[in-house]
Amino acid sequence: MPEYVSAATYSIEDLDRAQSDSARVIASGAATVPSFTLTLDAASGPEEADATLVQVAATAGPSIGDHCVVIAADGAFEAFEVEAISSNAYVRARSWLAGTYASSDTVRGVTITAPVSSALYNLEAALDDQRPLRVVWQYTLASGAIKRVSEIIELSRGNVAAWDTGPALATLRLGWPDLGGRVLQGLTLEALAEYSSKVLRAEFIRRCIPHHDLMLGEPGQMLLVACMLSEAAKRGYSPGTRLLSDFAAEAANDFASEVEALTIGTQGAQSTQMDTEEVSSGRASPEYWGPILAQ
Repeated sequence: MPEYVSAATYSIEDLDRAQSDSARVIASGAATVPSFTLTLDAASGPEEADATLVQVAATAGPSIGDHCVVIAADGAFEAFEVEAISSNAYVRARSWLAGTYASSDTVRGVTITAPVSSALYNLEAALDDQRPLRVVWQYTLASGAIKRVSEIIELSRGNVAAWDTGPALATLRLGWPDLGGRVLQGLTLEALAEYSSKVLRAEFIRRCIPHHDLMLGEPGQMLLVACMLSEAAKRGYSPGTRLLSDFAAEAANDFASEVEALTIGTQGAQSTQMDTEEVSSGRASPEYWGPILAQ
């Protein structure tokens, strides 16, 4: 059976300070652990008409975007992300369930959260100099062992409009109308878009480009489209009678070209960079877009 955490604590730390420095811990306290348990009232899984539906008697507890696990009576379980909820009817998983689950099996939440402390809002220097911060989660397992998990915190003001998945998906469907029915089973276009946007954010972080305060307009949309096509090709998609190997190479090259167009030199029209007060500074500074950092 999966081990379920009933209580947890968190500690937000300034990693520029020594362990012995009392100012290292910015905020700490009790974390919020999901307490809901949903009970299936019908079979769910790949043998059902819709393999993404988890049919439950009540839906109070989870929200769209939450991560949950569905647990069978024999202890088998799998994680899924909630894509949609129909009140007291079902929760929909973002991708197909791999296993079959029977009536009376259960769904529980697994995401531990903590409030954003006002101490972070007051720590202006951390935003300006991008000092390293982390949150350390601590909880006790059923065996009695104490587990600690640390995650880096990234502070930003602005938005993630650089890769708005809605317009990019509309453009993708316009140019590649057969893609929705030909991607890997269980992978929706929405999930592909979300994954691809994470790939792009990671790529810009690697290049030391502050993506959180960028707004890239249509070039940003086309960059996300190119990324989605490249990721779809990796998973077996090719249009019409095109050879998969040829299309995959072409999609990868197109994606690389789109990235280079936005990260070498200036990023062009419809793009702007916001400062820490959310005021546009026009073209992004060449400090971030020069060819050296784009290598």
